[in-house]
Amino acid sequence: MKKYTFLILTIPILLITSCIKQYDPQFAVYYNVQNNTDSGIKVIYNGLCRPSDYYYGGQKVPDSVILIRPGEKSMIYVVLLSGTNKGNHEIADTLKTVHTFQIFRQDTIPANKNFRSTQYWNYTQDDDTKAEMLLTVNRDDFNH
Repeated sequence: MKKYTFLILTIPILLITSCIKQYDPQFAVYYNVQNNTDSGIKVIYNGLCRPSDYYYGGQKVPDSVILIRPGEKSMIYVVLLSGTNKGNHEIADTLKTVHTFQIFRQDTIPANKNFRSTQYWNYTQDDDTKAEMLLTVNRDDFNH
């Protein structure tokens, strides 16, 4: 009888835990900036504490500043999504995961484009676990 009780309790637990793993995978979206200028750029942005904050009212985090040398690509931040929410979640006209997004060349020359606009970001999905939102910054993106 003890064997049957053990099996009766163990089988449902195994089924439930296997379903959780199968239906609740993590999906990471990496936000990267590629500097294709001949000088360093400074990226200043203000984002959210967690990706889910966007959906539940959002909490801002302090400004972040990242310096990117010429020819380099740098990861700005990563958004982790759970469940079946795979694919490009940036379907609006502007990035929903950041509140502000500014780029300067040589510390003082501002970009002449609104890089928060999703039209400048390229989405590629590598596999079922990760994707990339890539912004490529060129010299002609600045007035001087």
